[in-house]
Parts: sequence; structure tokens; C-alpha cells
Amino acid sequence: MSETTAVTTASTTGTTQTTSELVADTPPPYMYYSGKTYTSLNKAEETLMSTDDKITERLDGYEFVGNTHEFFNVGEMKSDFDVTSLPDNAKVYHDPDKADDSDPFIIAFEENGQTTLYYMNLLSE
Repeated sequence: MSETTAVTTASTTGTTQTTSELVADTPPPYMYYSGKTYTSLNKAEETLMSTDDKITERLDGYEFVGNTHEFFNVGEMKSDFDVTSLPDNAKVYHDPDKADDSDPFIIAFEENGQTTLYYMNLLSE
């Protein structure tokens, strides 16, 4: 008696953008908060493995204030965060002791086992 083994292969066709194309087409995240525009400069972004203790280290002094695109109370301020280029589940952290030009906000976005931290500074216009 002989055994027959069936092997099925599936192929998908479509266009998948490479990372360089995605980076070129996606502006850095902007956050509108309390009448001010904050942005994450590319040089200030940092991607870490989610299990890395350095994430906790980077967030030292920052307080979790909620997810993006939600209503927030930060200290005495009440406002909506409007964040571009990031999904709703990205986490927003705030350090009330930092000036607007020295990363008062960090947005942490986790995807595929890695966490990217976006250090948000007031956009100088």
C-alpha cells in the first residue's frame, strides 16, 4: 500500500511597500494638543524590543495619560490629543517638568514585538 502526500503551496500577489517607501511617504507624527503642535523629529525616534528594560528607563519621570485620539486630563489641562500617522492604541506619556522644547511627551507604539518611542517637541514655526 502506498501513501500519497499532498503538498499545497499558496502564492499571493500584490504590491507590498518596502520600509524605505513607507518612510518616504509617511510624515513624522504630529500631535495637536492644547492649541500647540508637537512633532517627533526622525532623529528622536527610537525602536526597542518590547522586552527591553530600556523602555522603562526611557519613560522614567513620565506618566501614562492614555491612548492617542482620546480625551485627556494632563495636570490642570483638559484637551483632545489629535495625533497623525499613528493608530489609536499608541500610548501617550507626559512629563510635566519638561519644557515644550525638551520632549514633554513620548508616544509609545508597539508593533510586531518592537516598541517605537516618539519623543514629541513643540514645533517651532
